[in-house]
Amino acid sequence: MTTTHSATGFFREAALIDHKNSLAATAAPVDNSDGVMVAFVPPREIAEQLVREGGQPVDDLHVTLAYLGKASDYKPEHLAVLPQLISSWAVRQKPVDLRIGGAGKFNNSHKGQHVLYASVDIPGGAQMHSDLARYLQGHGYRLPSEHGWTPHLTLAYVDQHFRFMPHLEAHRWTASHVVTEVGTTRHHARLGTIPSGRHTL
Repeated sequence: MTTTHSATGFFREAALIDHKNSLAATAAPVDNSDGVMVAFVPPREIAEQLVREGGQPVDDLHVTLAYLGKASDYKPEHLAVLPQLISSWAVRQKPVDLRIGGAGKFNNSHKGQHVLYASVDIPGGAQMHSDLARYLQGHGYRLPSEHGWTPHLTLAYVDQHFRFMPHLEAHRWTASHVVTEVGTTRHHARLGTIPSGRHTL
């Protein structure tokens, strides 16, 4: 009986050490300030509940709808007109529901890190992404195609030894805007009309 108790205590202690090591494996936030994208941004109160210690800052949490590469890849006049183009596209769209439903990890070649993310379910999101991609490409913008579109919210960049997924509470919100981000500048564009009685961004 004593032996069993000791073994249990040993494994519990080992698990706690592993858990502490997994938390220590969180890497420094990644600076994406040169990027160009269209994204959904969660309401502040939800973002504050999702942010992880040592992870991406609360103001950086977003769900990318379309990534257009780096600002340095475009001429200044091409970037200047982008928010207006997105506004013209957005007014023909409807607000969308986003649901956070768990955590996962992507492999990432950037400095041997992985991406720890919150999975996001967006009914109708794939069609919305495809429509926006065609629209942007028709106006001369380039969307990197080495990856397919998987809706997610990046929480942190972690090293290869990260072992445990965090427990995330379920969250849901209705986004009535998309954000166009060019470097560190953000522009908001309204999505069509807002249904009454819903929590909107």
